[in-house]
Amino acid sequence: MKNRAHPAALAPAARLLLGLAATSKSPLLPLASAEEFGACFNSASGFSKDVWSHCQSVAPGIYMYYTPANEDGNVLLGLHAPSHSEGWSSLALAGNGGMKGASQIVVRKVKEDNGSSDDMVWVAEDRYSDAYATPSMDDSQDVKLLFARQDEEDGTSWGVALRADSCDEQDYPVVDRSVWMHWALGSSHDFGFHGGNRGQFHANLMQPPPSSSADIPLEPRSANGGDASAEALEAVDVLMPDVDVVMGDGGSDPTNPYICSFFDMEGLKREHEIETGHQAEDDKVHIVSFSPVVDSVSEEYVHHMILYACDEASAQNGG
Repeated sequence: MKNRAHPAALAPAARLLLGLAATSKSPLLPLASAEEFGACFNSASGFSKDVWSHCQSVAPGIYMYYTPANEDGNVLLGLHAPSHSEGWSSLALAGNGGMKGASQIVVRKVKEDNGSSDDMVWVAEDRYSDAYATPSMDDSQDVKLLFARQDEEDGTSWGVALRADSCDEQDYPVVDRSVWMHWALGSSHDFGFHGGNRGQFHANLMQPPPSSSADIPLEPRSANGGDASAEALEAVDVLMPDVDVVMGDGGSDPTNPYICSFFDMEGLKREHEIETGHQAEDDKVHIVSFSPVVDSVSEEYVHHMILYACDEASAQNGG
């Protein structure tokens, strides 16, 4: 972990924030909810609080609305993109966070059957991805469009109803835990590549979104009563070993390989204690946050990273 790779070959790495948490909630930095920015449930959104329970800011200028499953097992899901005035848009349940394996809801305009090019109607499409390619239509369409509108002044708004569990293997069930989701915006209503107009985020569609005033403590305290704010926590860099970034034929790598490595957190803790001279009380250290270690030279080589944790028995068995 002490050997830094050459900048041009630095694989994704993480900076971990370590602290002794006495509260039952991790002492993370406060998150600002969409309501605090004044962007939710305004007249331009098309969403009302009497129908839509929650609003979550998922990216700058992108807002997701949802209502958890009702007695009939239906979940309401919606999107408002104030600056998006032309083209399709989508939300997706994303499995492990990548496009491959994701289940998308795409809302766009299509030509009405037997109509002219000017006779366009809104549709909601249930799609899925089994490769890094254009998502295909599900065999079973398990989404119902409730409303959709788009104009220069208010942007794009739409809402759909979907089953919490459609029993469709091409859909993900909506469960009571935080999962990866995607958003994407197209430049036209012909469904195709979104370019850079996409992003990923975490959400629990069965619970309210994180709120700095309710769900996350603003001034967490450590086990010994000290300050456990982010500024007071200790940071440790976990770096990939030296690796080669090899270009494929034609200047690209079609296989998009993952470079994997294992890190023993017990060993990391011992090294950290030796270097800092600080030993955690009760021999416990909590990782409460992480962020990528990327510099201006290596950033062009980094796409994303996935962190997993396993217990001692699984590690010994190679699981």
